[in-house]
Amino acid sequence: MKVERALLITGFGYEHDDAWSTNMELFKEFTDVSRGVRRLGAAAVDMCHVALGIAESYWEYRLKPWDMAAGVLVVFFILLVFFFLLKYLSCRA
Repeated sequence: MKVERALLITGFGYEHDDAWSTNMELFKEFTDVSRGVRRLGAAAVDMCHVALGIAESYWEYRLKPWDMAAGVLVVFFILLVFFFLLKYLSCRA
């Protein structure tokens, strides 16, 4: 998919340093060339939007390990529910 047709997600850190300034420049550039750039909230929620196909991409500078861990946990539990339902529905058929 081309950036011109993409909905993007980003996040901003609390420290207003060089990485923050770089991210703001990317935000401005991608806002001009894409369908839009959103700031939704927690990194795990942002990752879920990409996984669900609601948005095409997510970027954030200096993402913390606990943000990644939360995203992994969400995906893990979604897979557990999916496979549980798959097994449950196949047993009922």
